[in-house]
Amino acid sequence: MSTQTITYDDRNTNALHYSGTWFLTGTWSDASGDSGTLSSTNDLSAYVSFVRIDLPLVL
Repeated sequence: MSTQTITYDDRNTNALHYSGTWFLTGTWSDASGDSGTLSSTNDLSAYVSFVRIDLPLVL
């Protein structure tokens, strides 16, 4: 069995279901120029569920 890395866009609510209070407007960047978005929360009861969606396999 092989391992596959799948990256989800944190703004994609078709793939991710947020429960509780979340900040969905965060960003990050690093010294090499990479950047992206991030979600964060201070809500200790918050959680994220991954919703199954069928995506084409990209190799």
